[in-house]
Amino acid sequence: MTCTPFSLVVSDGRNWGVTPLTLQELRPGSWEFTIQHEEYEPVVAMLEIAGDQTIHFETNLVNRHYTEALQNVRNAFSTRQYDSAADFAGDALKYKSDDTEAISKRRDATGFSHLARAKSMGQSRNFSAAISELNAALPSIPDNMKVLQLLVDFKQRQKEIKEEQERQQDADLKAEARKNRITQLQARLNDESQSQDKGDAVAQRDLLAKEDAKVIGDAINTAMQDRQPNFPVSRYNWLDTNNFVIEVKKSIDDGSLQCIIVGGQIGQGETWVCFKVWGYQNSHTASLLGGLVTATVVTDADRSGARAAKFQETLKEAAGVLEMRIRQVIE
Repeated sequence: MTCTPFSLVVSDGRNWGVTPLTLQELRPGSWEFTIQHEEYEPVVAMLEIAGDQTIHFETNLVNRHYTEALQNVRNAFSTRQYDSAADFAGDALKYKSDDTEAISKRRDATGFSHLARAKSMGQSRNFSAAISELNAALPSIPDNMKVLQLLVDFKQRQKEIKEEQERQQDADLKAEARKNRITQLQARLNDESQSQDKGDAVAQRDLLAKEDAKVIGDAINTAMQDRQPNFPVSRYNWLDTNNFVIEVKKSIDDGSLQCIIVGGQIGQGETWVCFKVWGYQNSHTASLLGGLVTATVVTDADRSGARAAKFQETLKEAAGVLEMRIRQVIE
């Protein structure tokens, strides 16, 4: 009787010795021997002994740590703890390096572990990392349909997200450029206003027109002069192909109205129009020293009296008509 490793042979409570072991002159009949080792699973040998017959029995014991590790592999698989299953399979292979079950379980556990992580990352929309996990799973479970389908799905989702990010980035850049263009147009209006004589500002507006700047500029220029009351245009200049300045000067009772209109293209089919209206009240002359001296004077009545109030009323009315004229073009 031989066994690897050397082991104790026991039968009916009797210790027969340690393998390799030769037992002579056993009585004929059925015998049950237990071959045991403290670090290995015991093996029971059932032998039929006949007279004048030699029986040779040979076996290999299975390491207890191996069987325990393999059972842990099966348990971990049943609860889908694939990382643990792979580790336990590695433990089993330390004791039986060519074990087909342990090799197969470790391979499958490795693949399913990558697959589980890929699913989790996909739920978090981290598709790049999820695809990496799926590619890592393929060598272990190359024919797994779930892996193959998720690769297709995640690559499509990754492409869609990239395209959406590119669209959003483009939109953000356009929005920033649009904001900067509006700021530039407003600064242009301030510059144009500062170059004019100071008067009483009565209106300043910013409006959005859903049309190209060339169309809006020409339309405002025409609208100022082709109907009553007329608002004479003293200047209509194009600073470049996308930006224009219109200056309006109109006489009103006891003074004049002036308006600067600045417009510019801020996007496809979009023009920003900003304008400012102010007025100038006429000064009056007074004769001094019996008519020997004529002077232009400003009295308290000019500043805050009935004449000033009347002028402001006239100015605001004219400014309202001008603003309505511009809005009719834009809206």
